[in-house]
Amino acid sequence: MQALRARWKTPAGGARRDRIVSGLANGAWRTHAVWDPDGDARADLRGITLQLDLRGCDLADVRLDHAVLDGADISGATLLRASLSGASLVRTRAIEVDAFAATFYGARVDQAVWTRAILSAANCARASFRRTLLRGADLRGASFFGAELLGCNMEGARLDGADTDDALIVGCRGHQKCRYEIDLMDATSPTFAPLLRLHMELMRSLSVRAQTVALGCIHGSGDLAQIRALLLADNWRVTLAGVAATIVIGPAEASIDLIWDLLARGSWVAPQLACAASLLDPRFSDRARAFLSPSYTRIDKIAGRRPPPLPPVKSRVSVLGLLEKDALPADVEATSEEALARRSAQGWLERTTKQLLPDVRERIERQKHALNREAK
Repeated sequence: MQALRARWKTPAGGARRDRIVSGLANGAWRTHAVWDPDGDARADLRGITLQLDLRGCDLADVRLDHAVLDGADISGATLLRASLSGASLVRTRAIEVDAFAATFYGARVDQAVWTRAILSAANCARASFRRTLLRGADLRGASFFGAELLGCNMEGARLDGADTDDALIVGCRGHQKCRYEIDLMDATSPTFAPLLRLHMELMRSLSVRAQTVALGCIHGSGDLAQIRALLLADNWRVTLAGVAATIVIGPAEASIDLIWDLLARGSWVAPQLACAASLLDPRFSDRARAFLSPSYTRIDKIAGRRPPPLPPVKSRVSVLGLLEKDALPADVEATSEEALARRSAQGWLERTTKQLLPDVRERIERQKHALNREAK
């Protein structure tokens, strides 16, 4: 990337850029834009800086990888099949730009105005769209695999066939047609977005990296209500981030009660919730036995009602697996999918315990001790 940008700073590169800029309005720039006539015939503008008024320019099939277009106005421009991997398009104005089948892999399109833009069949994998205006955009068939769409306005956008697998979508308006959504936090301050991005890693354990990211998010917000909101979210990915944040911040009576209530209600991430209870609750053994008892009648504070006669099977198996290593409820077959939750809980707790940061471990033990003293 640095080499691509550096070549435009040489005398020859600067002269070539000047000729390209002067010819942008009528398309004559293309004769100056091929660095290697024997190589790729597409116009090679990789790494160039074009923070200009480019309205209506024909940039079809152009190679703009790692280019810097911050603040440029490309409204009405043609970017058909153009390649902009790793490009910076922060605060660009691209009203009705035609970027059909263009490549924006890893590009930054933050705080930009792309109203009614055509991005159908575009490759936007790993791209960043933060507080971007995409109202009325055509996103049909586009790939947003691993992309971040944070605080965007997508009202009226067409998303038919768009691939949002593993995408992080937070605080966006009008994105109901996405395959899944994470619409939880304030659109202007998605504080825990970096932690949400690690949801697949968190499925295996609370890694050192995840602990560090969680601590950074917590220090950045200072708002414990957001952690509660994470835990209460319907999307399991968000709940998982809440589990991580709850563990690293240390035990508190309110968070412990909420974890048990979530287990009683049932969750896709019951094994991780059970592990959080095991790590944080100084009375885990007693509460776990009460939780597994046929006479369990804890009031579900979340819904304001009593939970089912018995907590969901996955929750019971997860808790029991941490209480008694090889035990399973009588109504659960050892080969069933629910029984796998026992192994998942045990493995998650074992891996996480080994990776706990010293300050996190010390905080958990100190606060558990304080809770014990209060209980007496």
